[in-house]
Amino acid sequence: MRAIMFSMTLLLATQVTANASTVFKCSFDQLAFYITIENSNLNARIGSSISTGNLGKAYFDSLHKVWVVIEYVNKGALPISITTIKPDNGAVYSLHSIWSKDKIWISQSEGKCLKL
Repeated sequence: MRAIMFSMTLLLATQVTANASTVFKCSFDQLAFYITIENSNLNARIGSSISTGNLGKAYFDSLHKVWVVIEYVNKGALPISITTIKPDNGAVYSLHSIWSKDKIWISQSEGKCLKL
């Protein structure tokens, strides 16, 4: 009986943990990354693997079912990119990197972000 209760508790904990985050695998031209969103507070991580990378903040437009994720650098102090994800997995990635006081490198591309 104890083994059954332990197994059920472990199964329930796994299901709760699995639903604690929303994860997207994104690809744009020659760029690929993961977005991990904590469902409880919409904090995000944008990086080369799940739950790692730069800090971010996610916003969900419930009317259009669109995710907007802002990526930050410098410990969350400076926004650097915006990824907008449509319900059909189509996405737009916009990057704005400050290289110096006189130069900002910009890029924008369309791609896909698949919900895992």
